[in-house]
Amino acid sequence: MLKKTNLENFAIFEKNSFEFSPQINILIGKNSTGKSLLMKLLYSVITTLNRYGEEKSKETISYELSKKIKNVFLVNKVGKLTTRIKGSRKTNVEIDFDKSFINFSFSTKSDKTEIKDIQRAKVKNAIYIPTKEIISMMDRGFIGLYEKYQFMEEVYYDLAKKLDKPIQKGSYDKKTQNLLKKLNLDELARIYRKENEFFTYIKGIGNLESKLVAEGYRKLMILIYLIKNGEFTDSKYLFWDEPEVNLNPALSKAIVELLIFLSKEFETQIFVATHDYFIIKYFDLKHKEYKDRQRQKFDLKYFSLYIDENNKLKTETAENLYELEHNAILDEFEEIYNYDVEILSKGI
Repeated sequence: MLKKTNLENFAIFEKNSFEFSPQINILIGKNSTGKSLLMKLLYSVITTLNRYGEEKSKETISYELSKKIKNVFLVNKVGKLTTRIKGSRKTNVEIDFDKSFINFSFSTKSDKTEIKDIQRAKVKNAIYIPTKEIISMMDRGFIGLYEKYQFMEEVYYDLAKKLDKPIQKGSYDKKTQNLLKKLNLDELARIYRKENEFFTYIKGIGNLESKLVAEGYRKLMILIYLIKNGEFTDSKYLFWDEPEVNLNPALSKAIVELLIFLSKEFETQIFVATHDYFIIKYFDLKHKEYKDRQRQKFDLKYFSLYIDENNKLKTETAENLYELEHNAILDEFEEIYNYDVEILSKGI
């Protein structure tokens, strides 16, 4: 599992450290506070070490890591990700896993990373679900188009390749089916792929193409299909960037239940960046429910990223949602509530 990371002069992160939960990590904060930047960096390192972590040559790992970072962030050199300030600066990144670690650096003008120290070991693979869904575009030759034009961040291409893998033969996980039934989403268990297009069976309608399904459901379809085709057996890390985008709030509970299920049943380490009140509140309630019923609890950490009065990025960590001093989501929720009370009190 991913244990911690130290960042120095990486994009908006001048000097910040994170110690992660082995199960669920929730990143919150206003726009441009580095949530996606952090997840993409961690994803780039994990996917590189998954393929090349046992390489004897530092040069090979350095080359592949540099290529991955550039493709994920869509930059022409890694130095573009050094903190932007007049003059030259050096970026340092330290990432620790259970049985391995990597420490690398690059400067403003660098085209590639320099590995300073590494404990060589292959790590499990990772899945990154970006803000835009791609399941409805798979039948349009998405993979081939990307390989020719590279028109999006590589996280979309990586996800497309994972979705390109067929469903495994044999019995589908009964626990997953039972959970979907409990959430009244059992029709998603019937997702299948035919001639590069994804379908699911909707009662009263029949087989329905994914592009005719609401986008919120398509995001859930991605998650379920990756369970069905075995990707979560091979991947132990899930990064999900703003799952709430185009999602009906009524489905927030289902998202949270599925993520808890993945963390517990598949031992997946979860990272979610969100602006959504319903998602963080459902996580908070489920965490309390497990604790109150003395069930096998899940480990949860909230990370609040915020800009202080000196225009510096700061981070705050808590296991309880209401222990965070800085919480952009709750602050906004409180503001709109107070505004509502004010309007009502005026009889408007």
